[in-house]
Amino acid sequence: MVGNDVAVDFKDGTTQQYEVTISAMCTWEDQYPDMAWTEWVRKQSFKPLAFLGWSAMQDSGVTVKPFKEWLRGIKAVRLVPKADDE
Repeated sequence: MVGNDVAVDFKDGTTQQYEVTISAMCTWEDQYPDMAWTEWVRKQSFKPLAFLGWSAMQDSGVTVKPFKEWLRGIKAVRLVPKADDE
């Protein structure tokens, strides 16, 4: 999973891409302890993906609002392949 980034599309029309680090994934697992990542991949839902975007932003050093408040400014969160420049 750490081979992906997340793209966060904001309601203001901008998009930012963030790395999904092991730290962001561990935060995601703490939030969803009864759901394995492979299970989510088979039955995708919006909230866990949005939480991963929020976690990845936070892990990158961006100051983010509390999750539910942050959601109000988001249009979409998408998984994207990690850039090859690493």
